[in-house]
Amino acid sequence: MKLRVEGYPGIISEKEIAKIFSRYGAVEKVEKERGRNRARVTMPYDYQATKALKELDGSKVFGRIVRVSKENS
Repeated sequence: MKLRVEGYPGIISEKEIAKIFSRYGAVEKVEKERGRNRARVTMPYDYQATKALKELDGSKVFGRIVRVSKENS
C-alpha cells in the first residue's frame, strides 16, 4: 500500500521517515518530493500500512503535526 505523508519538517531524511514507519512493519520505499514537505511511503502489507496510517495521522513528528493518507494509485 502506498501512503502519502504531509507536513513533516523539511530537514527529515528519507531514512528517518522509513525508520518511523518501520515501527509498524516493513517499508519497501520512501520518496520525498523535492521542495515540498511531502513523501510517499510504500509498505508491502496492507494491514501494517493501515496500522501506521491510524497511528501516525495527526501525530507530531519533530514538533510538527503530520498527515498520513492512503494514496490513490
